[in-house]
Amino acid sequence: MRPNIQSRRAPFANFYVAIDRRKLASPPWAFNENVSVLFDTQWRRPVPGGFAALTEADAERIRHQLMRELDTGKFVQIRYGTGRRKLFMYTAFDCPWCLKLEQRLTALGSRADVSLYFIPDTLNRADPARQQMAESLYCAPDPGAAWKNWMIKRIPPPVATCPAFAAVKEYP
Repeated sequence: MRPNIQSRRAPFANFYVAIDRRKLASPPWAFNENVSVLFDTQWRRPVPGGFAALTEADAERIRHQLMRELDTGKFVQIRYGTGRRKLFMYTAFDCPWCLKLEQRLTALGSRADVSLYFIPDTLNRADPARQQMAESLYCAPDPGAAWKNWMIKRIPPPVATCPAFAAVKEYP
């Protein structure tokens, strides 16, 4: 990593903050575990051009460090094939594009060769019924199967709650 750029865990789950010590007046950047999303914390929006401020080598070092530290046990996991590649996603059960991705991965089956890691969410967090659905998917005895049953077969999971969901749902 560049000596002038320092990273640390952000105050919200699953994100980190990078600070350029040369520009003390500038706000820090927030980025996700796989260093693919960069947010301007002052304006709370994605930065056009993403990580252009970091070299490819810097971003790769940050990505590897974060992947080693990531607690995958907090995520729902679905494996296609050997699951050699890891994909951490922000996904919602009521998202039409997320549904298309699930349908495509299911069609590919083992040829996809990917392990998906995610925390179920909803596009409408103001709706208590949708929040409950996201929690039921996460807290199901087999959350991966519950997710696939809903996304592919449209079979809703039984209503479930668990303390772990309260801890993970507060990401941005």
